[in-house]
Amino acid sequence: MKYYRYLDLDYKNVIDKISPYLLENFSKSNSFFVPLNNQNILQKFPEIQKIFDPLNIHVDELALIVYNSTWHNFIHIDDPEDSTRINFPILNCEKSQTNFYQLKQGRSMKTDPAGILSNVLYAESQDCVLVDSFCLDQATVLRTNVLHNVTLNPDVSFRISLTAKFKENIDYFLE
Repeated sequence: MKYYRYLDLDYKNVIDKISPYLLENFSKSNSFFVPLNNQNILQKFPEIQKIFDPLNIHVDELALIVYNSTWHNFIHIDDPEDSTRINFPILNCEKSQTNFYQLKQGRSMKTDPAGILSNVLYAESQDCVLVDSFCLDQATVLRTNVLHNVTLNPDVSFRISLTAKFKENIDYFLE
């Protein structure tokens, strides 16, 4: 199974253009997943959709993902129903690693409905085996419905990326 694939997209100028706006308006959120108003963002920055036009896919949802070194490094599944997304580096991504895991035989995932992990499916690190990893230093399609986490270099306190979900199923990018 492929867990990720770097994409050859012409995105750098677009990300450089929208990053100041995103960082100024949304990066101070206390949330890990910061949904953006798609209509507003795509209206302000129509070039975001143009990145994907050659692939014939259409943006359905955009969000910032804000990892910090103290509480977002747990091994988890984002959403079992949302299988594949495309992520773009915004800030400190070159100093991070996205890791993918499989559960050891006989181990299971957990939920914490009343705790800080809300209803996210997660697993204890001792119950997992690392199977792949990558650095988000370019546009990347990745599986979000498998166990994964992000680890940061010790000199970095947080990382911000832009994630895009599409109207079309894009699982075929990882076949």
